[in-house]
Amino acid sequence: MKRRTETQWRALFSEFKASGMTAQAFCQERGLCSKYFGRKRKQLREKRETASSLSFARVAVSSRRERDMIELCLDDTLRLRMSTSVSTRWLAELVRQLQA
Repeated sequence: MKRRTETQWRALFSEFKASGMTAQAFCQERGLCSKYFGRKRKQLREKRETASSLSFARVAVSSRRERDMIELCLDDTLRLRMSTSVSTRWLAELVRQLQA
């Protein structure tokens, strides 16, 4: 099986959409496994939807004592207080996992 990058998969899905063919016919013509094609298509669609649903919220400092802390509120159901020294990558991954 040929390994493809995400960009290559997206180009292949665009080609499929423009072809007007059924997924099975498209895959058969190109020697692709139709089940894997469908799973990969769903996976990338969900990834895109998750990425587009992430947003930033305003952060305000409530007092001098709490200056080095931030509070993250998600959907009025979860509040997290943490140091501003938290890694932005870690924080972004935490938000992704909480919204999954």
